[in-house]
Amino acid sequence: MSDSPINENEVIQKAINGDREAFNDLVHLYSQQIFSLSYRLTNNFVDAEDLSQNVFVKVLIKLPDFKFKSSFSTWIYRITVNNWYDTLRKRNKLKYRTLDFTAGNAAEEHTVNEIIDSAPGIEAKSESKEMNQMLTKAIDSLVPEQKIAIILKYMQDKSLEEICEICDCSIGTLSSRLTRGVKEVKKHIEKYVNTGKAVSE
Repeated sequence: MSDSPINENEVIQKAINGDREAFNDLVHLYSQQIFSLSYRLTNNFVDAEDLSQNVFVKVLIKLPDFKFKSSFSTWIYRITVNNWYDTLRKRNKLKYRTLDFTAGNAAEEHTVNEIIDSAPGIEAKSESKEMNQMLTKAIDSLVPEQKIAIILKYMQDKSLEEICEICDCSIGTLSSRLTRGVKEVKKHIEKYVNTGKAVSE
């Protein structure tokens, strides 16, 4: 891909018209974002790679159906979320895996404090690796709809409007998922702070 600025819509239209180089440009533009989301959803590098690859296969197939009614970012995020749902349905259960937070970055670590900021008595522990791992376990224990909402809002920095488009839900439904999800996360973290054990233990 050229180092010069590109018009994304022009690239999308070229890719729709069958330009393979333009499609490769789109993959280059979105591969990091989609892998990051996939990793947060699956908590496993191999599964994240598989999910990301499947997403771009779906994008290639569905690209002619893209009508510019939403942003391409929203559209590809929706494909990623739906693909993850399909994976869960095939497995018929959620598999728990601990996320290695050494793979995170400073921005993601900041969201740890953002989510748990109002939970009392945890400030001193919020920077610890153990707390980060506990937060990940708590998020991973949520029902899929709440987990997706938390990840998109606090870890992917998406607006409420974007999340509603991605998840095909109303603002009211999303707000409920976020409120319940954050409440459950705080419950896990407060239990950990007070006893050193997860809620489920």
